[in-house]
Amino acid sequence: MTTHSEPCASTSLPPGQTWVVTGTDTDIGKTWTTAALAGEILRRTGRVHIDKPVQTGLKPGEPGDADECLELLGHPGGVTGSEGVRLGPAMAPRDALRYSDAPATELPTLGTHMSRWSSHLTTSRSLVIEGSGGVTVALTSDGETTVDAVRALRGRSGGGVPVDPGAHLVLVCRPGLGTQNHTELALEHLSRRGVLPTCLVVSGTSERPDDVERANLDYLASRAAEHRSRLFTIRRDCLCLQEFPRETRPTGTVGG
Repeated sequence: MTTHSEPCASTSLPPGQTWVVTGTDTDIGKTWTTAALAGEILRRTGRVHIDKPVQTGLKPGEPGDADECLELLGHPGGVTGSEGVRLGPAMAPRDALRYSDAPATELPTLGTHMSRWSSHLTTSRSLVIEGSGGVTVALTSDGETTVDAVRALRGRSGGGVPVDPGAHLVLVCRPGLGTQNHTELALEHLSRRGVLPTCLVVSGTSERPDDVERANLDYLASRAAEHRSRLFTIRRDCLCLQEFPRETRPTGTVGG
């Protein structure tokens, strides 16, 4: 696997301790985005931990998403990784548990994950958590998702003590056809849950975008602005986060 550990231009990524990465769909670039985020945070703070609460689709001993992030970054000092639980079937976590031959009967609870995350933050200055599948996919047997994880980290559910009141949610989007619909549905769901993303990240953009990609980037930039979020891009051949500059258009009266 090619590593991409060389430094890149600093971004205007907001400061924060904890970042939870989710997506508008599965197989959308969450691991690539997680690695890029971790690399940027490492340059700022000197230490970051990457956690995958539920890893599916791999056998024991095979490198998981956290391992892939470390490989992409070139295994630099100051970056560590972990998993909460691993299940063999390449399915959503609750389905993977159902069809797995593992002895476990339940997925780790959100409280169990919270304890692990608190522990990681005592040894690392920052934490990047990569969810499974899309934004509504459950991470626990009780149906809790990445949204519930952010709410718990912020101390907004269950009366728990906040681990990080400023925990960020990152929504990863595709650059191609279908992304407008998928992103709109994801934002609608997040708005209802009261946890809007700090950032939208378009993963896998082209060096020379075609008309479809340019139109999608303009659309996603406008939606991010409406939700007071920021839009970043990551090219498919580079781990550098770049903030997407929305084109300035002249104001004035249109029509006669």
